Amino acid sequence: ASLALYMAPPAAAAVAVGKLEGGFGSVSQYLLGFSYCMLMCLVRQLGRLWMAPFSLGFWALTFPVVSVTLATADWAHAHPVGAAQDGLTGLAYILACASVVLTVVLTLRTALHAHAGDLFVSDEFSSPGKHQQLV
Repeated sequence: ASLALYMAPPAAAAVAVGKLEGGFGSVSQYLLGFSYCMLMCLVRQLGRLWMAPFSLGFWALTFPVVSVTLATADWAHAHPVGAAQDGLTGLAYILACASVVLTVVLTLRTALHAHAGDLFVSDEFSSPGKHQQLV
């Protein structure tokens, strides 16, 4: 999940550079492209993340996904009208829907674990008496 945190800074930088350049130029596109690569790494790991024990740390996934969504929407807005803009707008809508689904799923899982009383249970590596060597 920590790999996902590498998505947000380049996506936010892409928007900032785009505003400074007066358009979504090549530097902004390179930065957003790196964020897309990190997003693909996250998508590839969704199965492992779903099977992992829930913790509040999963909320750290929401900001990077929303950052990439907003940068994509900004790129679509800066792109000239045409098929490319339609594709970017469609991608921005897909990412926005994924952001909403992620937030709803995390809200439900947080509520379920809070109701069960195991929301703030420490993980196995920090529990007293369960000292394991990390290799």
